[in-house]
Amino acid sequence: MRIGLEHSFTNYVKEKYCNELFEALQDFIIDQLDNLELRLNVVEEIDEINLSDIEIKQIS
Repeated sequence: MRIGLEHSFTNYVKEKYCNELFEALQDFIIDQLDNLELRLNVVEEIDEINLSDIEIKQIS
């Protein structure tokens, strides 16, 4: 795929599906909290988790 087409497709997905991807990721994180194997250096236990932002950098 040419660089320009790849960049255009990435921008299309960002504009068209960013909210849907964010919601799907948020639901996944909440549903899979116990299975995520997060490293806890200072925090003893995670009671709640929320996604605050996502950035779509590249789609291949």
